[in-house]
Amino acid sequence: MDTKHMMARAALVVACGLVINHGASAQTLTAPTPRPGHGMFDRAGTGDQTLDVTIQTLGAYDDDITAVGTTATPNPTTQQGGPYSMVSANVAYSKRLGHGTFGLSEGSAFRYYPTLDATYTAQHAGAMGLALDFGQTNLSLSESVGVTPWLSFSPIPGLFTPGTAELPASGADQAVDRRDQMFFSSLVSLTQRLSPRSSLTFTSSFQRDEFTGDGTHHTTSLLSGRYSHNMSRDLSVVLGYSMQQRSYQTIGGGVLPTTRLHNVDAGVDYNRALGPTHRTTVGFTTGTALVQDAVGYTQPQITGNFRVNREIGRTWHLVGAYRRGVGFVDGFAGTFFADSFSGSFGGLVNRRLELAFGGGWSNGDLGAVVRSSHSQTLNSSARARFAMTRKASLVAEHNFYGYSFDDVLVVPNGLPPTLNRHSFHVGVEFWLPVIR
Repeated sequence: MDTKHMMARAALVVACGLVINHGASAQTLTAPTPRPGHGMFDRAGTGDQTLDVTIQTLGAYDDDITAVGTTATPNPTTQQGGPYSMVSANVAYSKRLGHGTFGLSEGSAFRYYPTLDATYTAQHAGAMGLALDFGQTNLSLSESVGVTPWLSFSPIPGLFTPGTAELPASGADQAVDRRDQMFFSSLVSLTQRLSPRSSLTFTSSFQRDEFTGDGTHHTTSLLSGRYSHNMSRDLSVVLGYSMQQRSYQTIGGGVLPTTRLHNVDAGVDYNRALGPTHRTTVGFTTGTALVQDAVGYTQPQITGNFRVNREIGRTWHLVGAYRRGVGFVDGFAGTFFADSFSGSFGGLVNRRLELAFGGGWSNGDLGAVVRSSHSQTLNSSARARFAMTRKASLVAEHNFYGYSFDDVLVVPNGLPPTLNRHSFHVGVEFWLPVIR
């Protein structure tokens, strides 16, 4: 995938974008709030608790089913396309408490590949979250666990902050290798308002990923503290520090040296609503990251992000974000430093038809300390839902995913240096509101 090819597709991605990434960390946006009372997709509950069941049955075509349907080493020269079918079910429970919200969710997906010796795959994930507000103190806790039959390479940061008990992204459309994986993650965040202008936030997280087929695993932990002082309604001065580290066990039980990532968040945080209607919001943050390997060698990096959120009409939104940062990616021992763009555009055409477009592009280096491999990654999606009734809708979706590495020695064993995939889904979605 050459640079001109990637840049041409990136122009399309600016108008198409929502990518959620399991494993990379970044400051993200609050997802656009659906405005109630418009169309067949209004699912706002009226009670203090909700229980929803969503079922999808899809027919699909993927032009690289060997990446997710077989255990053979992926090879672009022998890339095989073919059809598959999928059935998925998600259960989401939410309960409003006196001082917050509790959430619980579970999702499962089953795929069948008739042209790959009748291969089946199964994916399961569960999440639990608790958000509490005691006036000057906010506490949030979340846990997620799951099993998946593939490895996903997703260096593009998630665009939106996950909601309470939101399930991790499937990753199937960014899968690069058939590799059974179990994961567990935990996060605790505490914010204390010290005054009307100042606040202090502490965050701790832990994640463990085990690849059961080859015995490899890695653990990632994070500790951070951040002080923020509002200079004005739009501008805050921030001072913070975080330390993130990853330990990686290789095939045969060997342990790679621990890589540490130090982030110094010393700069400004700017957010401003523009215009008399405040339908457009812009913001940016600045910071510095320091990557440290096992022998103490460090490399500083300037980081930051810019974001814009635009409400269009009564139901449409346009969101875009640029990020320059460094972090860890699932399945890789080293850090990934990149400039990335992501965006989202969507809304209701009428009461029955909903459109959503999304995408992201990153350009950076894997292994930023001693030896690195330059990499580019691109994905995009286009999705349409047509409501046949309030509880049943037709769904059609197209996804593209591609990446390239210029140094194959840094790429983990079993991954091709380049990959391009298109997939198409068509099916029916059923929404069952058990408790409203």
